[in-house]
Amino acid sequence: MSQGKQPSEWVPGFTSRSVLITLVLIVFIGLLQTHWYNYTNIAVHYNPWPEEGTCGSLHEPIGMLFLVILLLTVIYKKVNLTIQELAVIFSGIALASMPFAPMGAMVTMQYVFGTLRPDYIKNIQFFLPHPWFPPAETYIPFYESGPVPWDKIGGAFSIWVLTFLIWSLLQFFLSLGFIRQVVHAEMLPFPYATPALHLFRITEEKKNILNFKDLTLKRVWIGFLIGFIFYVHFVPVLFWKDFPALWGPYLAYGRRKIFGWLHFYPATKTAIPWFPNNWEIYPELVAATLFIPLDMLATASIWWLWVNLISPPILVGLGLRKPWPAGGYSGWWSASWDNWMQHPGKLGLTFQSAIWALAFWELIFNFKPVWQTIKGIWSPPSDESEKEPIPCKMIWGSVIVLIILSAMIYSYIGIPLAYFFVILLPWAFLYWYGGIRLHAEVGPVQYWRGGGEGRDFLIYLGGQMGILQPNTKEAYMAVELSRELTFGYISSVQWGALSMTGYYIAANTKTNPKDIFKMQIITIPLVIVLYFLLEVWSLFSLGFGKGWKAAPYWVHGWSNGDASRATDLASGWAQNVPYLAGSFVLFGILVALRRFLPWWPVHPWGIALPGLYLGIKLDSTLFVAFVIKSLILKIGGSRLFEKSVPVLVGVIAGSTAGRIILELVGAAFGLPRPYLA
Repeated sequence: MSQGKQPSEWVPGFTSRSVLITLVLIVFIGLLQTHWYNYTNIAVHYNPWPEEGTCGSLHEPIGMLFLVILLLTVIYKKVNLTIQELAVIFSGIALASMPFAPMGAMVTMQYVFGTLRPDYIKNIQFFLPHPWFPPAETYIPFYESGPVPWDKIGGAFSIWVLTFLIWSLLQFFLSLGFIRQVVHAEMLPFPYATPALHLFRITEEKKNILNFKDLTLKRVWIGFLIGFIFYVHFVPVLFWKDFPALWGPYLAYGRRKIFGWLHFYPATKTAIPWFPNNWEIYPELVAATLFIPLDMLATASIWWLWVNLISPPILVGLGLRKPWPAGGYSGWWSASWDNWMQHPGKLGLTFQSAIWALAFWELIFNFKPVWQTIKGIWSPPSDESEKEPIPCKMIWGSVIVLIILSAMIYSYIGIPLAYFFVILLPWAFLYWYGGIRLHAEVGPVQYWRGGGEGRDFLIYLGGQMGILQPNTKEAYMAVELSRELTFGYISSVQWGALSMTGYYIAANTKTNPKDIFKMQIITIPLVIVLYFLLEVWSLFSLGFGKGWKAAPYWVHGWSNGDASRATDLASGWAQNVPYLAGSFVLFGILVALRRFLPWWPVHPWGIALPGLYLGIKLDSTLFVAFVIKSLILKIGGSRLFEKSVPVLVGVIAGSTAGRIILELVGAAFGLPRPYLA
C-alpha cells in the first residue's frame, strides 16, 4: 500500500460541500436506522437486530457514496467532487452507517424498561432506584406508545448518551494512538476499503459516472442492476403477499422473512438433521466478502463444513457427542448452535475467547512495532509526525482524560473502580486490538459470539476476585455495561476499527489525515446524540409492545436474565474457564505456525471467523465467496479478479439503492412489519 504523501502534495478534502453532504447523509442514515426501520422492518436496512448478517459492514457507505456521485452528476453536471472530498465524506458516513448508536439506544431501553416491568420489579427491586433507570411509571408509555416523557427520562437519557459517547471516543482516540502501527507499520490489507478506493478512482478519472461508453463503467452498471433488482423486486410483496419473489418459508420472530431465501433445513432435516442448511446469501455481502484473502476464506469454509457437516456423525458414532433429536432440530439455528456446543472441547465456549486470544498473540508477535508506538507517544519519529491526524501528545492526552472520565461516570452509575481498572479496561483493550486486526484483515464484522458469554465471564472474574458481590447494584450494572459497551452486538470498538479505514484511504488518495480527523470528530458525537434521540422518539411513538409484536419477549427476557446473572456471579463459569483458557493455547499455536512457517495453510483469523456471534449466518456467505473467488482465480487469475472488481462495486451500490427504495416505499404507504404471525 502507499505510505501516504508529503504535506506539500496533500489536496484539501474537508470543504464546505463535503461537510454539508456528509451532514445531510448522516440525518438520512439516522432515519433509516431508527424510525423508518422500526416502522417498516421491510428492507432490513441497517438492521439493529443484525439477523441478516449484513449489519455493520461497509456496504452502506459505498452505496451511499455512489448515489451521491450519481445524483450530483445528474443534477449538477459541472459539480465534480474531488477524490479527497469523497474520502472525507466516506470517512464520515462509514461511522454513521454502523448500528452502534441506534442499537445502543434500543438495547439499553430494552434492558431498562424491561426491568421496569411491574411483575419483574419485585424480583430485582434491590437494584432500583439508580441513575441508569427512569421512574417505573415510564414503562407504560414506552410499551403502549405515547409521547416521550422527557421530564421523567431526561436524566437517565443523559447518562446513557454520556456513557456511550465517552466510551466511544476512548476507542477512537486509542486507535489514533496506534495509527502508524496499524495502518503503516504492519501494511495490513484493509480489504473492505478496496471497493471504495476503486469507486473514488473511477470518479476521478472519468469525471462523469454516466459515461456508459467506458468499459469499466459498464461493469459497474451491470453490477448495480444485479444488486438493485434483487431488492427492488420485493416491492410488490409489500402489497401482494403471494407475489413470486425470492424468499423461503422461514419465519423470523413471527414474520415472514423476505430475504432469507435459501433455507433447506425443513426439507433435509430428516436426511441430514445435523447440517443447518441456512444459506444466508445476499449479493452485497457476497460481493464485499470476495475481497477477503483466499486463504482466510478457505480456512473458514473448510472449518465450517467440518464442524457442521462432516464431524457430527463421526463424533456421534464414536460416542463423543450426544446424538441429535429424532426428526431433527426445531430449526437450523438450533442445529448450528448444537454443533458448536456439543462438540468435544465445547467449541462454542472456546470461541468466546477467540478475539482476546488472537489479540494477545498478535500483540506478542507484533511487539516491536507496538513498542515503537509506545516509545513514540511523546516524540514520534520525524518522518512520521506530519502524517498524524493530530499531534501525538494530544492523542494520548485525550486517551488519559477519557479513561478518567469513563472511570468517573462508571463509578457514578455504580460500577466499582476496581472492576473498571482491573477487569473491564484491560479486557476491553484486548477486545479493541482484536477488533482492529479483524477489521484490517477481514473487514468490519464485529459481532463476535460472546456478547452474553463474555459478559458472564467478566462477572465471574469479578466475583472470584471479590470485587463484585451478589445482589448488588454494582453487580447488575457491571453485567449491563460489560455487555453493552465492550462485547457483542453493539461493541463501540467499531468506532476505532472503522476510523482506520479513513486513514488507510487517505494514505492512498493524497488526502490530508487532518481532514479525515475533522470529519470523524464531528461525526461521532453527532451520531450518538442524534441517533439516540431518534431511537427514543421512534420507540415511544410506535410503542414497543405494538411496534414489536413479533418479538416482545426479549424486552423482558434479557433484563430478567441479566438480573439473575447478577445475583449468581458464579453462574457455572468455573467449569467453563478451562475451555476459554484453551483458546489462548489453540490460537497461540496457530498464530505461531502462521508466523514462522510461510507455507502453513491454516489462517488463524479464518478459524476464528466461524466463531463470530453471527458466524452461524455468515459462514455460508464465506463458503459461497470462497467457491466464487476460487473459480475466478482458477479461470483467469488475479487479472480476471481485478476486472471483476467494478462489478462487485456496482453490486454493493445497487443493493444499497434497492434496499433504500424498498424501505421508503413501505414507509410511504404505511406498511408496518409485514406478515406478522
